[in-house]
Amino acid sequence: MTVRPMLSQPGAYRPVECLNVYRLPARLDARQTASILGFQAHDIPVLVAAKLLEPLGKPVPNAPKYFAACVLEELRCNPDWLDQASRAVSRHWRAKNGRKAQTGGAEAEIENPPVALVG
Repeated sequence: MTVRPMLSQPGAYRPVECLNVYRLPARLDARQTASILGFQAHDIPVLVAAKLLEPLGKPVPNAPKYFAACVLEELRCNPDWLDQASRAVSRHWRAKNGRKAQTGGAEAEIENPPVALVG
């Protein structure tokens, strides 16, 4: 019995697989969109929330999002948009990590209150 590597199994996703085609499909999912634009897949919802990327149709919040390849090609070649998108992603993660640090610090103080040394 031979075991095939995970990436060669059908349905396994490789981040650059959509870049190896001669012509992109008309609509791309979030992972393919991230590959085209040079972002991580988890950054795509951040760009949508910042209104820098617009999904096709009007999907409900928990529905899969698809994006027009022709629009993505224009955005990919626009340095001003790339700058705005990079800043939005940085702001998002800085704020999220800042909230985590503030919450983590407050919880640590409650669990382990400072002890006064009596000398």
